[in-house]
Amino acid sequence: MLLKYTLKFFKVFLIIIGSLTIIFSYLILFYGDTSNQRRAIIFSNSNQMLGIGKKYNHFVANTPEKIAKVIYFGLIKNFKKNDIPKVEILINFKNLRILEAQRQKKLNNDLPIYAKAKIKITKNNKTELVNVKIRSKGDREMHRIDIDQMSYKIDVSKNNFIFGMEEMSIQKPIVRNYGWELLFHEIMKKEGLINLKLIPIELSRNSKQLGIFVLEEGFSKELLETQGRKDGPIIGIEEELNQTFPILTYDYYSEKKWATEQSDIYIASKKNLEYLKKNYDNKNYEISEFFDVEMWAKYFAIIDILKAYHAAVTKSSKLYFNPSTGLFEPIPFDAHIGSGYDDFIFLDFYKNNGIECGYVCEDKKWLKVFFDKKNKKFIQLYVEYLDKFTSKEYAILIKEIINQKIEPFNKIIYSEFSNSDRVFFKGFLPYFFDPEPIFDRASLIKNKIKSFKNEMLVETDKEYFDLFQKKIVEKDFNLLSDLGDLKKSDKIIFTKGLWKLNNLKIVDKQIILERDSILLLFGDNYFGGLNNIITIQGKGMIIQMNGSLELKNIHFKGLKNIKVGGRNWSGSINTINSKVKLENIEITSFEGEDAINLVNSISYVKDLKINNSMSDALDVDFGKLFFNKIYCYKALNDCLDTSGAFVEGDFLYGENIGDKLASFGEKSLVKIERISGKNINIGVASKDGSNVKVDKLKLENTKIYGASYIKKPFFDEAMLDIGSFENYDNLENIEKFFFTSKKNIILLNNKNISARSDQIKLTDILN
Repeated sequence: MLLKYTLKFFKVFLIIIGSLTIIFSYLILFYGDTSNQRRAIIFSNSNQMLGIGKKYNHFVANTPEKIAKVIYFGLIKNFKKNDIPKVEILINFKNLRILEAQRQKKLNNDLPIYAKAKIKITKNNKTELVNVKIRSKGDREMHRIDIDQMSYKIDVSKNNFIFGMEEMSIQKPIVRNYGWELLFHEIMKKEGLINLKLIPIELSRNSKQLGIFVLEEGFSKELLETQGRKDGPIIGIEEELNQTFPILTYDYYSEKKWATEQSDIYIASKKNLEYLKKNYDNKNYEISEFFDVEMWAKYFAIIDILKAYHAAVTKSSKLYFNPSTGLFEPIPFDAHIGSGYDDFIFLDFYKNNGIECGYVCEDKKWLKVFFDKKNKKFIQLYVEYLDKFTSKEYAILIKEIINQKIEPFNKIIYSEFSNSDRVFFKGFLPYFFDPEPIFDRASLIKNKIKSFKNEMLVETDKEYFDLFQKKIVEKDFNLLSDLGDLKKSDKIIFTKGLWKLNNLKIVDKQIILERDSILLLFGDNYFGGLNNIITIQGKGMIIQMNGSLELKNIHFKGLKNIKVGGRNWSGSINTINSKVKLENIEITSFEGEDAINLVNSISYVKDLKINNSMSDALDVDFGKLFFNKIYCYKALNDCLDTSGAFVEGDFLYGENIGDKLASFGEKSLVKIERISGKNINIGVASKDGSNVKVDKLKLENTKIYGASYIKKPFFDEAMLDIGSFENYDNLENIEKFFFTSKKNIILLNNKNISARSDQIKLTDILN
């Protein structure tokens, strides 16, 4: 009986409460003069919280159709075998308490910056255990919801790597807005910008399953080397001090290393940043002297097409100081593609259109470094790339990236029915990746570009660019006149110092480079003999920066690599981002690391001979090399050394080579018809993910004829394929003349060479 009256009481109570709620809601929504405003505020806030509306379409399942797709893909994926890598954090109670204190920001002086742990990686039924340092990370509360969903910063112990990385973050996919961050980096990769690896993983901690996380690459030299850059400083800002340009403080990754081991590069980059902060708004400040404007133009244009504006704020803007060019490049990071800014692009900021751009434009002075009226060259490049990225052809390319890279990633996420990202909290509706807003946005951007171009014609900017080019030509002429009367003299002497020269054409003249003279060449340059061999001699150095360099019928004697502060120019002849033609060239007795260093260049070589190299003869860092004949006589190190290069050649010959006749590394792709030589330490080496094909190999008096191995653990296995080895019949126990470590491959006359033990090092065999 008591139970019956109790239930009746609660029923009446709920009816009363429900009735009062309905009456109260009615009064709030419909009673009074301001009811319209109240309804607008309530419904707009609820729509915002749910993610309902056009501006949320690309990342929220905000329609019945999208919700149905998430449920379908999620259920299907859960019935399929999951083949993503499994990562387990193994950590004891003491160190787990350190992580928990960091997560809760209960910091004190006794708490170490990092806790100690082990990472267990399981992939393709293979398991690996790595010692790491680990700490909590992230500014937003979403990084620190609870200990099972927290974000981590991982630093791998020395000489160990996880998926080829030494530094990385582990976090829930929501904190980078799921597949949108991956698309952001994939497009950057397609356009040749530095980009981060993003790898979905199944994370656990001490056997407790934590779900799907994403492993994000950190900022290290491995990031640079695997993407065709020489090691250089990576720079962020001290976020805790100030994030407003120019009063912010720049923060160097691995600062101690740069300050002590390569202080000249560190000091040069630091001076450039300080100069930037003081002079960015000076009308004479030329950003192309400090920033790689083509890379930055692509960067801002990609941000525009994706609405990835969080990547443009100062705390997200990571800088790489390229020691080859002396210019800063962007490292795309933390795009956090979210809601809003549907009508805005950077062109509006440049034109001061007054379109609402929220936090994007809060730091206007930073954007003014680039989007300023004086930066005509940058603006022209930026608009050209906007035009390209919004074309129908590029839309097809983006769709291919989505199908191949993003959709497989999304289906993993759908399997957890993950909440959408609402920046400061998890959305009520699930995440859903919808790329259509990108393609819809293209027409908006196209119209803005068209309007801008029409306005520029009215403002006669075309005349400005013509004048800009004309001024360069006039400057070149004046510099040429400083060399003396070229028509009367058969000899040109460059005295000590840095000569900045453009568009030279010097024919049938002998050239003397006095000690410590440096020719820094821009534009299109030609040195050569038409009727005879000319001589360029002296302890000087040549650098071609961008543009093109053609050298023909020249004997170089006694050149010298000169150390220039803040630059990594290692050759006596250097080319950076250039088109190069070398024909009938001989280099004798130079001083320095390399006789020739070709960096990110497309090079065509015909009949090159290099004598008496103190280190490497020809060093190719990235780029492409095509050659017919290269000869090396007496090199203390390598004859031909490549990193991340594409190489096609006819004939390579070396004699008296101290290390390798041909050394191919860092994912070089190589095909050479014939390699021959004698008195050599190592004949052909393929390492660190390189794929090398040699049709015919003939070597005499050589310790190791061929080698295939991994030198840098963050690269994959290498392959060396030798089609015909002419010494084959003359050697017993052929394997002892070749070296291949486990998983790497050497094919000799279509037969596999057995791997040496991993315990045997190449240096041990040679000693």
